[in-house]
Amino acid sequence: WGNTNWVRQFVDEVHRLTGVWPVIYVQESALGQVANCAKDCAIWVAKYASMNWNSWTVPDMSVSSGAFGSIAGWQYTGGDMDSSIWYLDANAWDKFAKPGTKPQIETPKPAPTSNQNSTKYDSWTDDLGVKWFKEDGKFTITVNEGIVLRWGATTNSTKIAVLPKDSVIKYDAFCHSGGYVWIRQPRGNGQYGYLPTGESSGGKRTSTWGKFE
Repeated sequence: WGNTNWVRQFVDEVHRLTGVWPVIYVQESALGQVANCAKDCAIWVAKYASMNWNSWTVPDMSVSSGAFGSIAGWQYTGGDMDSSIWYLDANAWDKFAKPGTKPQIETPKPAPTSNQNSTKYDSWTDDLGVKWFKEDGKFTITVNEGIVLRWGATTNSTKIAVLPKDSVIKYDAFCHSGGYVWIRQPRGNGQYGYLPTGESSGGKRTSTWGKFE
């Protein structure tokens, strides 16, 4: 550490030999050491809630991207269990191994924007035309296979984690969309996670994968 040109020279040489810009793995506190690579490379940041975070659940905490603008991956556990989440799709994965430009990173989607005053109304319609209903509560998963938590309320949205049976999720709103009943989980930095809680038809719940309280 201390020589901010070393990594720059390394990625330039990798690119010269392969035509590929590598992904840089670095701890959050050292992002400044590799800032001069931001225009060409993606970043994989290591930041842990604790060294004992032995869980697939992504911790509710912010992660800086420094000069890179967004992170491609986040390693959120250390010790004997190294777990990471990546914010990109299959096409972006492919570009990491092929010559060309820096892959476009899919950043976590912000919460749906209300077009009504939520202090006056108990429902709103988001930018996708989905009607959300305000409700604060807890949902406990009871299905053995667990449920996938995502960055959006669709089955095509990027996965955050697979929450196992008996996980308890605090939520502040729900909607019926795409054949499922979704709940919205507040997370850090004004972001939200979205969890399907059962099947829906015609705006009515037809099954449930857990219990509410």
